[in-house]
Order: sequence, then C-alpha cells, then structure tokens
Amino acid sequence: ASSYEQLRFLVPCLMAVFDDGDPRPFGAHCVVDYSLIQPEPEKPGHHEAIVQLRGPSFALLDETLHDDWCRPPPTPSRCRRLLISQGGGDPFGLTLKLLNALDRLRLDQELIVVLGPAVSPPFAHEVALRAAALSAPCRVECAVAPERFRALMRTCDLAVTAAGNTLYELCAMGRPAVVVCHHARHDAVASAFAARGAVVNLGIGTALSEEVIAAGIQRVVEDAHLRAEMVRNGQAIVDGLG
Repeated sequence: ASSYEQLRFLVPCLMAVFDDGDPRPFGAHCVVDYSLIQPEPEKPGHHEAIVQLRGPSFALLDETLHDDWCRPPPTPSRCRRLLISQGGGDPFGLTLKLLNALDRLRLDQELIVVLGPAVSPPFAHEVALRAAALSAPCRVECAVAPERFRALMRTCDLAVTAAGNTLYELCAMGRPAVVVCHHARHDAVASAFAARGAVVNLGIGTALSEEVIAAGIQRVVEDAHLRAEMVRNGQAIVDGLG
C-alpha cells in the first residue's frame, strides 16, 4: 500500500485495478477489482475517501464489447467453428493435449488455434504440425493483436480456452466456452463462472486425460440448448460497460 500512498499525492485521482479478489490495504483513490471470486456488492462501496468498485460488472474490457452484448448472435443448432486458446504463453503445453483430444472426436467443424505472443517458436512448430495432421480442418494463428483475437472470438460458436480475462470477453460477446485451466487460481475463477452456468469448467489441464477433455467438449458441441443457456448466463455477468 505504501507505493500507492506515495503515488496518490502525485496525481488528481489514482486508480488501482485488480482481477484476483484478494483483500489488500487501501492506497489508491479508487480500487477496481472485477474478479468473480468475491462477493459482489449491490452498489459501489466507500472506505473513508476511497471508492471501491468490485465485481464483474466493473470488468475493464474493450468498449466495442458492449455492442456485442447488445446483439448476441443466435445459438446455432450445430457448432460450425471452434476456437482453441491457452492464453499468452501456454506454459503447460496444453494446446497439444487439446488438439489430441479433439482429434479423438473426429469432428468436421473448423478449428482455429490461437497461440499467444509468449509461446516459443519450437512449440508453435509442434502445434502447427499437429494441426496439419488433424482429421478436421484446422488453422493456427500466432501472436495475433487483441483486435484480431476478438474478431476470431466473434466468428466461433464455441471456445475452448484457459481461464482469465478471455472469459469475461467471451461472456460479453455471447460465446459459450469450455475451460481447461492452468492452475488452482484459474480453476477457482472458472468454477465461479461454471457455478453461474456461464461456462463448462473441466478443471486443471495437466490433471486431465485426453478422454475426459474430449468428452467434455463433445457434450457442449452436441447440446445447443446448453450453449444457449451459457450465453444467457454469461451475459448476465458481464455487459462490457466496465
């Protein structure tokens, strides 16, 4: 808190933004924490001269996402395109496990794999080789700009993703998601989304077999009613207004 206390005297209004739900000392003029794993107050709270904005309704997302929220796409009876992403770096190499799991399903849907900017070139090469060998049509895009990633999300009928800020974006866009987590913190976040019916959380990816991942994805791919419910529930969490 001491660093915030020093900074707050240098600027008219110091805002600190978090997404983890952890309690922490106050130091900024305004504290925003949009994590879903915390009680969401009915209205913004105040602590002395500090404004607290807590809960997913305050998620700081690109302003264009509210337009998506206003016009969610109809849920197709059949998934046509799946988006696969494991965040900026995929530190546990889960993209390959996801592709192996998807290949077990012998899908004919188009698959789009997005690799983040921190993914190593050797791993990206492995992913590209595996994608080329799939029975389903699959393309891989690397280190895409945020605008491009959002455009790809808009074209998908289902995302298979890690937990993180992408979940808030998908909810605002009205896109259902199957979540494969990196670690316990991500699992807690994804479980909170799942408890509200906004995603299907499979758990921590390193502990999951390819068979379990394949079964979880297949369930959502084949159930249009479930996907439509996930869209409605997700848009009740995040509206893109921040």
